[in-house]
Amino acid sequence: MNKLANFLYNKSDLITTVTNMKKEKLISKGIDNNRIKYISNGFDKSFLDNSIDKKIVHKYKLKDKYVIYSLGRLVKRKNFSQVIKAIDDFDENFKSKIVYVISGSGQEEDNLKKLAQNTNVNCIFTGRVDEKEKWSWFNICDIFIMPSKSIKGDFEGFGIVFLEANLCKKPVLGGLSGGISDAVIANETGFLVNPDDYTDISKKIARLLNDDNLRKNLGEKAYLRAKNDFNWNKQAKLFFKIINNK
Repeated sequence: MNKLANFLYNKSDLITTVTNMKKEKLISKGIDNNRIKYISNGFDKSFLDNSIDKKIVHKYKLKDKYVIYSLGRLVKRKNFSQVIKAIDDFDENFKSKIVYVISGSGQEEDNLKKLAQNTNVNCIFTGRVDEKEKWSWFNICDIFIMPSKSIKGDFEGFGIVFLEANLCKKPVLGGLSGGISDAVIANETGFLVNPDDYTDISKKIARLLNDDNLRKNLGEKAYLRAKNDFNWNKQAKLFFKIINNK
């Protein structure tokens, strides 16, 4: 911790964290456990919109395809290259049924495009998307995946996108790193994967795509959890309760 952060942590009456991982990290630095409270992120579901779903399906010829979706900055930590390698691990027949859609921009974009081309994985790079298109992709996809990993202390703090996908009743695959395990409940809302092992990612993808009932059941559980546990109204009430010692 830098000097300013250390000063603030030690002088604060209350510290809130958005992940249990961050809470444990502060405790390991000597911060009193009693002064640290975990309050998760929330999200606003008012943007939910499916008005352009059919247009997107037609535009990208997605009918009768399995759609795997990723959303985020195109940087190494997001680890989207492992998804491309995982899809390439399938036999040609199964691979031909999959479309991998990546939304976002960043320094890894050219490398990801080259990898997709070299492996002959059907990848669609949408660039940055607005709220309407983002929610359409969540609606359209069969699986959302972000196998993030930690790189030199840079890690995924939480991953609100997992909950957004859950709100659209989609199971998710997340990398076992950072605070993702607070956003993804293994075997209940999706799967946690080894971000450094594309074969593990490949197996989890295959398990979901080959079992319609599993995808549906995980998606339903994920939806209920996202709706009930991660809305801003609930988080605000929890915060008010904590600061008033009630």
